[in-house]
Amino acid sequence: MKKLLIIFSYKYPFSPPVEQFLHMEMPYHSSEDTDIWFVPYARDCSNEKYDISEIKHISIKQVKRKKRFVELFGGVVGIIGSVGNTYLELNGILHKRDTEKKVCLSSFLRTTIQSQSLYREIKATINIDDLKDYSDIVLYSYWLNPMATAICFYKQFLKKHGFPNVRAIARAHGQGDLYLEPDTGKYRPNAALLSKELNRIYSISQNGMNHLKEQGLTNVEVSRLGVKKIAFPDEVKKRDRKLIVSCSVINSNKRVIDIAKAISQLNMPVSWVHFGSGSEENALLQWCKDNMPQNIEWKLNGWTLNKDVLSFYLENRPDTFVNLSYVEGIPVSIMEAMSCGIPCVATDTGASSEIVENGVNGFLVSRNLVMNEVTEAIRKCLGASSEGLKRAALKTATQKYCAETNFQQFSNEIWKLKAGEEGR
Repeated sequence: MKKLLIIFSYKYPFSPPVEQFLHMEMPYHSSEDTDIWFVPYARDCSNEKYDISEIKHISIKQVKRKKRFVELFGGVVGIIGSVGNTYLELNGILHKRDTEKKVCLSSFLRTTIQSQSLYREIKATINIDDLKDYSDIVLYSYWLNPMATAICFYKQFLKKHGFPNVRAIARAHGQGDLYLEPDTGKYRPNAALLSKELNRIYSISQNGMNHLKEQGLTNVEVSRLGVKKIAFPDEVKKRDRKLIVSCSVINSNKRVIDIAKAISQLNMPVSWVHFGSGSEENALLQWCKDNMPQNIEWKLNGWTLNKDVLSFYLENRPDTFVNLSYVEGIPVSIMEAMSCGIPCVATDTGASSEIVENGVNGFLVSRNLVMNEVTEAIRKCLGASSEGLKRAALKTATQKYCAETNFQQFSNEIWKLKAGEEGR
């Protein structure tokens, strides 16, 4: 009998590329003895898809979302019906400090209503009779968000209906599914349920695992993401000045305008190219027009396909990559830069210190952004030790963030988890 992997994504395999690193992971799950079902649950999936032609035995079962008020009603009914879990959560909230009770209650209700609603829609999307031909089933939520809680409810449902061979897992990334809301203390809604029903939660960083354990989750391991090995071209475009690159959305968290400010303080001829667009793009463009000195050539490339960004890196061999995020999980953009032998300057936030080793393959700067400190870190990457930094960056990507190693190990491990091995 075949195995079945059901992947609950936000949009994948549909575009735009919200989950491009899930796409990189997929070949390692593909095999003759495994069927793969994609269950995207976003309301606004486009008709465009990633090229999934090489992934074997796939089906797409897109969740047909109901109107919001219908989902809200269904979620409330679900909370009432799940008496044991609701009582446990409310009892825990009552023992919180007075300053935390209201925000924790709001977080629990909002998250659990969404989870119960998604759970009901999973049951409507997947015909339970179609599961009977599989010897092993893994429910895989790509995000530790309300969908991860929903598959806990769904796992309970399947067990009650004669499927003892089902297990559930989730990944945890960073902003949006790992870090908690302000003022909730360390309260993670439904932590007891997630610890009991998820066979494993896989954090993409050690820092993330530490956060999750502080939130009361007990079944957490590290499983890092990875980037593909790069085939370097024989020829590199010749440049008459040092090249700095950055790649991210342009918003208040990514602080790309501060990258521009730090670069503007360099007293040498350099070029800066940024890939990405966002809400602060026009403000960044205007700042550069008004303030960038003549010794700095700059270009804002806007949103660019990932493969084209990597091609640019390989053809031009930039001297440094800069990321000044205020909040991060672990920046995959830095993994990609290092896979092309580019040393990085990054804020010491989230798990950035797990990939950027200060003075070895780049430099860490304070997330509070002392601008002279950032400029000096960039200057060091452009200086006499740049070749050593480049070699170290490539070594980090090859040894620690290799897609083939990390994703194959992850795929092998999830099938070794035993049904009933929950809540370690």
